[in-house]
Amino acid sequence: MPDISFVSKDRLLGLKRLPKGYFKGTPDLAAEVISPNNTFEELHQKIVEYFENNCRLVWVINPDEKSVLIYHKPQPVNEVRSQ
Repeated sequence: MPDISFVSKDRLLGLKRLPKGYFKGTPDLAAEVISPNNTFEELHQKIVEYFENNCRLVWVINPDEKSVLIYHKPQPVNEVRSQ
């Protein structure tokens, strides 16, 4: 489960019933906030799993670096940094 997720309105409207509590499918956007306990391998595996399950976009947020890595399936990564 990502730290932050987003499911589009179009996908929710396509459901017969709105879910109670957490959405149990793959989100359109999954965001992971890097913490001191995260390993590169762990983050990489999560990104792979999100895309294998049809997630459209993954953000990896690094609060220490004030940056966000943006992964689009199947495009290469883009990096955005604050100034």
